Amino acid sequence: MSSKPWEKPIKITKTLKFGLEDLMRMVDVDYKFTLRDVINSVVNSEIPLPFLKEMLHCGCLEEYQVEMKSKRFKSDANIEYLEVYWLGDRDELADGSSWSFHGVGPEGFVSDSENLSLEELDKLREEGYRQNWAIELSPMYELANYPVKISKEMTIADWSKDGIDNKKIDFKPSITLIELLYAIFWEISFFGNPTKRTKEKEALDKSSKEIDEAIKNGTIDNITMSLEELEAKWVEEK
Repeated sequence: MSSKPWEKPIKITKTLKFGLEDLMRMVDVDYKFTLRDVINSVVNSEIPLPFLKEMLHCGCLEEYQVEMKSKRFKSDANIEYLEVYWLGDRDELADGSSWSFHGVGPEGFVSDSENLSLEELDKLREEGYRQNWAIELSPMYELANYPVKISKEMTIADWSKDGIDNKKIDFKPSITLIELLYAIFWEISFFGNPTKRTKEKEALDKSSKEIDEAIKNGTIDNITMSLEELEAKWVEEK
């Protein structure tokens, strides 16, 4: 017996125009697509855009499409692909679990910000380590052409020990279209629309420069930052 159309996994393509009934369909996690495909499919959806904005809690869907077309895509050597991944909390599974979205670096690359010894760096590289990158402050023309992958590892955060211990478990991901869209647009709209995000980035860059200068000049005690600036700085450097 053949399955009904809405029971088949949905493929995210550059020409996709999904309807309301498609939101609960499982995404074909093996089909290759980009963030550009995701943004175009949302703006071209058969669902009225005001309704879709409410569903995704994101009021700037068209602005992302305009922004990704505003400049030529230029890849960043630090990022190989974008990833939707399942993040859970060992002690708060009912409230602390959700699909999340970030950038993933090339295998074996570790940035200087990790402050690791040569021995630790060599060990991570041998283990095929991939660095994760926060992308909330990135414009869409810097992200649009990256492939989006659904992680086949489940990450569980354990706060019961000193510090946080992240454990990864292999699993077969199963994610609906609405879950995937919500994870992506929640992340990229974290600081608001593109205009607000750009202002946040400029303020962060200014604060970071002031801190670097203060450290260099030995006047760090004279520098103050708001909670929002500190959080933004942490997010970008995470």
